[in-house]
Formats: sequence, C-alpha cells, structure tokens
Amino acid sequence: MRVFTYELSSGSLSIDSIDGVTQLSVQANPSSSGTIQGNFTFKSLASTPIVLEGGESYTIQTPTNSPLDGFTITQTSGTIDITIGF
Repeated sequence: MRVFTYELSSGSLSIDSIDGVTQLSVQANPSSSGTIQGNFTFKSLASTPIVLEGGESYTIQTPTNSPLDGFTITQTSGTIDITIGF
C-alpha cells in the first residue's frame, strides 16, 4: 500500500475515482474545523457537509477494487490532517 499524508491549511481537496483512493482518514486539529462532503444523491436527498471540529475525525476504507469517488474535504479554520491510502 502507498500512503499520502497532508496538512490542509486552506481550500479544499477533492477525491475522485480516478485517484484510486481506498483508505481515507481526516482529522481537524485542535482549534480547527473543516467539512467533509460526498456528491451523491440518495433517495432524493442531496449530500450535505459534515462538520469536523477540534480533534474530531472521520475514517473510511473501501474494497481495493472500489475507490472513493466524489468526496471533498474543506478546511474552514486552522489545519486539517489527511491520510490517504492507495
């Protein structure tokens, strides 16, 4: 497995299926906040942002033949730590 780590200090990072991401962990550092959001509509409901604040985290792992698609991480204050596995 290959691993990418990044500290997002401004803007957004989008993940699409072509990127080949199968593992993702996102954590808002202390006194930081950000959002995670998918782009899929489920039962006529559009995806909405989920807020991560001050140490909260989110982790997802998919089967290796099914990469994540349409996922956006946005920094709103401070820094967000991102770990991506391929």
